Parts: sequence; C-alpha cells; structure tokens
Amino acid sequence: MEEYIKKGINMAIEYIPNVIMAILILVIGIAVIGGLVKMTKKAMKKADLDETLRDFLGSIIGAILKVALILAIASQLGVEATYLVAILAAAGLAIGLALQGTIS
Repeated sequence: MEEYIKKGINMAIEYIPNVIMAILILVIGIAVIGGLVKMTKKAMKKADLDETLRDFLGSIIGAILKVALILAIASQLGVEATYLVAILAAAGLAIGLALQGTIS
C-alpha cells in the first residue's frame, strides 16, 4: 500500500506543473479569443458587412480558435494531438456530408 502512495505522490508531482500550465493556457486563450473575435467583428462593421454575416463569421472564427485552444491544452497534458486532429477531421467530414443537401 505504501508503494502505491509513493507512486501516486510522484505522479502528482510530475503532472501538477502540466496541469497548472494547461489551466493558464485555457484562461489566457479564452481571453485572447474573445478579444480577437471582438476585433474581427469591429473590423467587419467598419467594412460595412451585414450584421448577420458578422455574427456568423465571428462565431465561426471563435469556434475554430476554441478548437485550436483545446488541441493546445490537450497537447500540454500529454495527449497525442494527431489523434484528436484525425477525429476532428472525420467529424468535420461527416457533418459536411450530412449538411451537403441543406446548404446547397
């Protein structure tokens, strides 16, 4: 039992810096994404784009940046990013094929 406790403490000491860094990446990333989306919408407003298009493009940009943020956090925690990218690509393809008739 004592051996498992020592292993648990060693694992905690090993992974705590990665978890703290992942939390920092999350907090800073959310703030940066919010600022970028706001600046993008402001630039589109100056370009006199339609309000609906501004909102749509702003939400698309925000979603793409949030996916990139999740990949960065997962990579920091030690998860292989290639697997996540492959899953996202397959999901994107499936969604695209499902919406193909609706969009056209």
